[in-house]
Amino acid sequence: MQSVIQFNAAKRFRLYAYVVMDDHVHVALQPNAGEELDKIIHTLKSYSANQLQRRLSRRGSIRVIESWDRIIRDEAELMEKCVYILNSPFKRWPQLSDYPWAGFK
Repeated sequence: MQSVIQFNAAKRFRLYAYVVMDDHVHVALQPNAGEELDKIIHTLKSYSANQLQRRLSRRGSIRVIESWDRIIRDEAELMEKCVYILNSPFKRWPQLSDYPWAGFK
């Protein structure tokens, strides 16, 4: 998932922050002109599910629970959400000192 986020970031959206955890993903992004958020999310989920299927040599569907989006209204709220995203793994696993599946642009 991390690689598909980074790959699509330059082409389809401005990436602010992301974290890929064991059971969910958070991404703060701004769609580029002409891009639709629901199509971006579909691409991220679809590509990631297909990659998991290939790596695990599986067939069938991978359950992808729906997504929730929020409109971020100003820079202060953007920073608040980015801090939340980047701190998520450390809140869940306080023993961690580093988490490689997160990024901030």
